Amino acid sequence: MSTDSISVCFDATRLRTRLKAVEQPTGIDRVDLAYLQALSADPQLALSLAVRGVFGIRQLKPSATQQLLEDIARCWCARPTDAQPLFLAVRDWLESPALTPCAPLARNASPRARRELGSEPDLAPARLREGEEQMRRDQKSLQKPSQPTLYINTSHGQLYRPAYARWLTRTGLRGLFFVHDLIPIEHPEYSRAAEPARHAARLDTIAAQAGAVLVNSAATRDALQAYWAARNVRMPAITVAPLGVGLHSAEPQFPAPKAVVPYFVMLGTIEPRKNHLLLLKLWRQMVAADPLAAPRLVLVGRRGWLNEPVFRLLDDSPGLAAHLIECSGLADAELLALLHGACALLNPSFAEGFGLPVAEALAAGVPVLASSLAAHREVGGESADYLDPRDVEGWLHAIRDFAEPASPRRKHALLRVARYQPPTWAGHFEIVRETLRTMHAQSTCPT
Repeated sequence: MSTDSISVCFDATRLRTRLKAVEQPTGIDRVDLAYLQALSADPQLALSLAVRGVFGIRQLKPSATQQLLEDIARCWCARPTDAQPLFLAVRDWLESPALTPCAPLARNASPRARRELGSEPDLAPARLREGEEQMRRDQKSLQKPSQPTLYINTSHGQLYRPAYARWLTRTGLRGLFFVHDLIPIEHPEYSRAAEPARHAARLDTIAAQAGAVLVNSAATRDALQAYWAARNVRMPAITVAPLGVGLHSAEPQFPAPKAVVPYFVMLGTIEPRKNHLLLLKLWRQMVAADPLAAPRLVLVGRRGWLNEPVFRLLDDSPGLAAHLIECSGLADAELLALLHGACALLNPSFAEGFGLPVAEALAAGVPVLASSLAAHREVGGESADYLDPRDVEGWLHAIRDFAEPASPRRKHALLRVARYQPPTWAGHFEIVRETLRTMHAQSTCPT
């Protein structure tokens, strides 16, 4: 390790938790994973990991850090050599004749490796005392680091807990935080009841503890600056660092479905702000008008929260069974094959901080119909088509246009997609490294 190395402590709490819960990383999981991979591979960084568990916040021992890295590589990063049953079922349905009902899909079984992951310690009295003693030792070791250490948090989920602010103050760690959006505050109607207050608490912690803040878009930066300015709080330096896009670089292991009926794809958790309800209503309308002419729709994403009207439509609309399929847990290569056969990606979301599915589809050469949000326009530029998320007729005409085999509108979209230059993780981490170098220099300057 170089004597000029920078000591960094990355918060892996979400990664460790999600690794045990989902088959494939999504959204913020992908950002956390990209950071862990980049930080652990950088010879100029001395990396340690912090996690919040039942005994509080602590640094992992080197052996536990190595085990987590190995678990992630085994469960999330290993590329399957054969298509999995879920993808094969979706592909078979897309290649089936029109009006073939979709059979209910079984969820992908969790990989065997996931079942072998370690669990949290049990809470028997002896184990509880042992854990508390270990926590005190871990915390004491961080109270006076041998060299300035920079704390990195890219998921911000747990930062509403007061323990984080106390821990950072006690240890003297300077924070580099990534803020993904202000959606719970700006659009509380799309969040669980506790989320607006929790997100405000997260932003309070970041404002007080951050040496620097990264955001995914100028839209997020502007919203964050306005929020802090309105509250007259200390405002750390904010830098825009667009997220990298890696889906298109996955090995094209599987061919695109040879679709009998044109189909569209929507990516994302099935939650209210994603506006799945618009698409389901449109599909019911198209099926009612002409079942044979109606395209198919593939919804890729887990079911979320506060979305009972959508869940009822998905569960209780027999007329949609031959036109819609719902799945989650596809590997990157499988998702890429699915996108390559689609007429377009649909993203009618009401609110976004970045719009990663838009960037991923465009980078893969797939046309995009997206809502006219500032974040979408920022990431998609002139390569995507934008519509008001409430413009029912506009979305209906666009979907019908793109479903036509000789569609001039889609042909023109493909020409624009071919010119798309996606943001890269290499570019992102150049910004991260420069920010870390600046923070490190400030930490080592005599006061």
